[in-house]
Amino acid sequence: MQIVRGSTFINPYTGKNITYRNIAAYNYHSLQGYALQASDQLINKRSDALLESVGEINDPNSLQDETLGEFLHITGLKYMDYITKANTRIGALYNAYGVLGNHIGLTSTRKTVNYLFDLPFGISGDGFLIDVQGGQGGANDLTTGEFIFNAFLLSGYTGSAYESYIWQEMAHLDAVSSVRGIQYANEKGNNNPSVKLIPGDKVKNILTRL
Repeated sequence: MQIVRGSTFINPYTGKNITYRNIAAYNYHSLQGYALQASDQLINKRSDALLESVGEINDPNSLQDETLGEFLHITGLKYMDYITKANTRIGALYNAYGVLGNHIGLTSTRKTVNYLFDLPFGISGDGFLIDVQGGQGGANDLTTGEFIFNAFLLSGYTGSAYESYIWQEMAHLDAVSSVRGIQYANEKGNNNPSVKLIPGDKVKNILTRL
């Protein structure tokens, strides 16, 4: 799935076209655009509506838009609010323009579909995913306009940290992200971890051995 930004402003780090190649069968997806609309009042209102729906609906699977969909929407909304506020703070630290917002992101379930002779045979749940490929941020000096690499790097670390934190907060699950992997290695006494890129379908098998 490809999304083309209609804005005249194009972030040089994310580009105009945003392509999602992780739209998979049997998963529930919540795609949203963020225009700085998050507030405590809005999040509380939607959270109350979610809790009300869960309490009133006997079978949550019968109305997934009001239950699972709302849960994924609130999660994405809170994540984009977190990274926007973090970028604002980072911008202040480095005298850089860090407030852009207008993110485009996706939250979804993660299910594994097993096939037998090209027919779906079994489905198992593997948790949740957040993927904000259209995240916007600035790392240019307010005075000179020069690119500030350290501000850009810290912004990336922050976004990665929130990718795992948001699921710890919302679903009480320990999720995978680059920063979480470094934290885990440090907890195990490895202060100089090496980074190795592996296919996504291998991640679950590796985690079960940790």
